[in-house]
Amino acid sequence: MSKNPTIIGISGVSGGGKTTLTKALSTHFNGSTTLYFDDYADDKTYPANFSQWFADGADFNVFRSPQLATDLASLKKGNSVKSPIDGSSCEPTPLIFCEAPLGRAHHNTGQHLDYLVYIKTPLEVGLARTILRYAGNAEQIPAEALKEYINNYLASYRPTYLEQIKQIMPGADLILNGEKSVEEWVITTEAELKKAGFL
Repeated sequence: MSKNPTIIGISGVSGGGKTTLTKALSTHFNGSTTLYFDDYADDKTYPANFSQWFADGADFNVFRSPQLATDLASLKKGNSVKSPIDGSSCEPTPLIFCEAPLGRAHHNTGQHLDYLVYIKTPLEVGLARTILRYAGNAEQIPAEALKEYINNYLASYRPTYLEQIKQIMPGADLILNGEKSVEEWVITTEAELKKAGFL
């Protein structure tokens, strides 16, 4: 095990299993600290106009998450940080799992990733899983919200995911089959981390 914390990034499209794998790995590795990109998101995180973002070259560095970058750097130095959700302490455990959808294509956060796992999930599978999540919360989420999501998916989300596959997946250290079980993902990830010298 490395002396300093090792930060493992988990990337993939929406509905691809990033959160599921991040939580599963944390549990498997004795409650390792987890960080989630979306927990740090605010109204300045994403491009205001995705059409313009595509026209300008689809640079993922335009996405802003300065506090996540700061927290990753701090954890890597062995310091604890505060959760952006509830202010609780996030400790520098030997392994830290970060849901990092932008991978190494986002320099500010990606520079702190020691290892990147990409879950390669077909877009239609990711979309189906997301719709099922909406359906499972039908009492809290109105039908109009699902309609809005699908319209956004067609207009900007899907093209963004295609860019993600193009730009982010090639930089991954490990690519997992998104249609396999989470148990298989964990077994494969652990084996590959051992080969890479992180365990």
